[in-house]
Amino acid sequence: YMMLELVRGGELFNFLDKQETGTVGIQSAWFYSACMISAFSHIHSHNVVYRDIKPENILIDANGYLRVVDFGFAKVIKTRTHTLCGTPEYFAPELIGGKGYGKAVDNWGIGILIYEMLIGQTPFADINGNNQKVCKNISENELVIPRTVTDKNCRDLLHKLLAKDPIKRIGCGVKGTKEIKSHAWFET
Repeated sequence: YMMLELVRGGELFNFLDKQETGTVGIQSAWFYSACMISAFSHIHSHNVVYRDIKPENILIDANGYLRVVDFGFAKVIKTRTHTLCGTPEYFAPELIGGKGYGKAVDNWGIGILIYEMLIGQTPFADINGNNQKVCKNISENELVIPRTVTDKNCRDLLHKLLAKDPIKRIGCGVKGTKEIKSHAWFET
């Protein structure tokens, strides 16, 4: 038997799907992003890389807070790992490259999630659902943020979370997720 907490709000995926545009407003995206960064601050403090951020793995509790679930791909790491796993649209470039990766892949995943909450699709998606094309887009294409995202601090955070080079990605330095928490978007 397994005893699990009842999380009444359902999946973030279903919540987004029920919205007319498949998106949430900037304030909701801000709140949900803060929840995710808080969760990953804790997860990363235990040297765990999650590797499977996506709306289906995020539940909304009765108070509207997010809960990360399904740790099937999570792994305790000291420095790097090499396993190719997760959801292709959320793959970080270094995961695709096969040279090893660390917790920076989760920061990339948070960036993809923010983008999806605001735009209604992931930034490197293929309209035909071809995963090889998705991986090629992630590796080769530049990030394009539609003009509908008008908040300059949000745009800046997306560019910093979705930096192709994990060394340049926000939250991947010595300060970890504290660097993301202190970004201007979270000061508003």
